[in-house]
Amino acid sequence: MTLILSTLNELTDAINQARETNIPLVDYGIYHAKVGHTPPEKHTLYSLSGDIVEHYVNDFTVTAHAGITMGQLNAQLIQANQFLPINCDDDLTLGEVINHNIYGAMRVRYGSIRDQLLGLHYLDNAANDIHVGGRTVKNVAGLDVTRLMIGSMGELGLVHQATLRTYALPQQVARVDLELTSLDNLAQQITDWMLGPAYPTSIHLRRMGDTWQLEAAYFGNEKANDVQVQALKNTLPEDESIVIADERRVNMTQHLIDGMKSRQWQRKCKTLVKIVVPPREVVTLANTLAQMGVTQISGMPAHGCLLAGGASLDSEMDQKLIKLLLTIGGIRQWITPPVYDDGKTACVTPFAPDQPDWEFLKKIKKTMDPRNLFNPGRFLENEVLA
Repeated sequence: MTLILSTLNELTDAINQARETNIPLVDYGIYHAKVGHTPPEKHTLYSLSGDIVEHYVNDFTVTAHAGITMGQLNAQLIQANQFLPINCDDDLTLGEVINHNIYGAMRVRYGSIRDQLLGLHYLDNAANDIHVGGRTVKNVAGLDVTRLMIGSMGELGLVHQATLRTYALPQQVARVDLELTSLDNLAQQITDWMLGPAYPTSIHLRRMGDTWQLEAAYFGNEKANDVQVQALKNTLPEDESIVIADERRVNMTQHLIDGMKSRQWQRKCKTLVKIVVPPREVVTLANTLAQMGVTQISGMPAHGCLLAGGASLDSEMDQKLIKLLLTIGGIRQWITPPVYDDGKTACVTPFAPDQPDWEFLKKIKKTMDPRNLFNPGRFLENEVLA
């Protein structure tokens, strides 16, 4: 049974109960439910619910409970001609977005949740309600705990409220689909766009059968989009190694819906892995995955992040992938890992290869959650905290 927690009193009571019984609280989210190590045998599952606390329309900021879904949040913001530029499915909560540092193709223009999050409230190991950050950047002083919580996978505290920047809703979104015969010129092409007037709002790469497609999108009014799309066309190589396959204009709501449709394959995959490498190495990574026979690949080439899925991804291929990452740099994280025939035990380590900052993260975990009450072992295995 999963506890549905909505009020601050309910959250406080749950933490006090966990401390008294020594039974930890676990919330792995929806999209990230299979990420990381499995929880201890005895644990209490919980999920959050909530709504917008206050929308400061003129200041372009919003404060909301961590349990609100991104679909609910954006639906209310769009009514005020504002939105949050985060690429994720509507059923993910704001808390899951923060805990897993979710970002997508719009990061090219708007940055990630790290850039949009101004402040948050979280409950610590003793059920104290800690407020960090605020509605303005000037409120941040000393250790930036706000950003420390981003990507912590819920291991450092229970985030229950957050304040974020919002952005003006564009009049339209201009989308250009490009077909690439190879990825040889991809890095230079993206660099040319980002250093000139063709700078896109978002860049998304995907593999379609035996070919690659790149979607460049522009947010603005019709005239501005016309100028930028034409600037993009002017940068395309004469050898037709990159050609326009489709061009269309949609509103922001439709663009968000289309984005969710394009991500549906990720939830249906038997296996799914997220890989982040230095952006200059993304072509090497993409070509290697294609050579392995992986047919479902998509991601953000400007940020060196790719998602790969399909039945062909197994523990043997994982070893090849780790070997590549040790050479070019980077890390991979299994969203849906391959399993043994018993259907229980993962046959790969959740995160690899080891990173130099992991020892420091263990010390932070010991300091902020000494009782190991929050998602124990999710990222940092339990034995490291003994």
